[in-house]
Amino acid sequence: MNKQLYLHIGTHKTGTTALQHYLSHNRDVLETTGWLYPRSGCPQRGVNYGHHDVAWSFLGRGEFDIGVLREEIDRSKCSKIILSSEEFEFCRDPKPIAQAFNGLDVWVIVYFRRQDDLVLSAFNQNVRMGSYTKSLPDFASKLERMGRLDYFAMCSRWAGVFGRERILANVYRPKESVISHFSRLLGLKCDACIDPPRIHSNLSVDARLIGALRLIGQLREKGMNEAFSKEMLKYVWEFGKSLEQKHKFSLMNVADRRQFLQRFQASNAEFSKHFAGGEEFADPGVENAGERKIGENIIPHLLFKNLRLRLAEEKII
Repeated sequence: MNKQLYLHIGTHKTGTTALQHYLSHNRDVLETTGWLYPRSGCPQRGVNYGHHDVAWSFLGRGEFDIGVLREEIDRSKCSKIILSSEEFEFCRDPKPIAQAFNGLDVWVIVYFRRQDDLVLSAFNQNVRMGSYTKSLPDFASKLERMGRLDYFAMCSRWAGVFGRERILANVYRPKESVISHFSRLLGLKCDACIDPPRIHSNLSVDARLIGALRLIGQLREKGMNEAFSKEMLKYVWEFGKSLEQKHKFSLMNVADRRQFLQRFQASNAEFSKHFAGGEEFADPGVENAGERKIGENIIPHLLFKNLRLRLAEEKII
């Protein structure tokens, strides 16, 4: 009987880092229950718990030797293997992956976040990291062009290689534990597993700070001194601690979210019918009720005033 490989391909912004941290931290415990979470393919640099080197090798972004991974899998006494990297999401052609894992019984696990939530969360992260300074609509269009928002098409590509019955597609719920869901889905015996120390990875920033962060990013692109930009960023983070937290703010209100989701209505219906077992994404009116909209260019008055003073002192404006 062939060993079973459960290939977790993400997607991004669905709790992947937390899940990978958990699996990595409990690697030895899982191995005693017949589950292998390979050490091969996890980057040695930085805080990386997923098999990103494996995914990157299929994307032409590295020179990882798949043979090393296959050797670890073949050598292990475990009959079930978990590989996890959200970078697999970007593999447009899964055929080379199927060839690399020939002889294994491959199942593909994937989680999808409702499109409006994904766009907002990814935009927030990219602005926070300083890697994106354009508008939210531009960012949404970019993700759509990349094919990241058509979940039915993505599942269909993988199903075309591994078979529809081998695609375990799931609707991601931000308020639910992806670790618990993943464990139930695979039947992992986690009685002896322990929760690892919490990591603060990919945390969103308050939407009220987005305007200031974009401004700093735009000024950096125009040549603002790196040391000064770090000073400005530090001030923004400190200012954020003083913001009242009675309400949650978002760059989209419920009406905006519903309007945005209309363009994916047909593909989401096909995704639900053919891959998600009829499960549908929650209505924004339920999950996002009570949120207050703030414009992506809006900067709180006091924050804007103080930033302007410092920028004037440095003769940047």
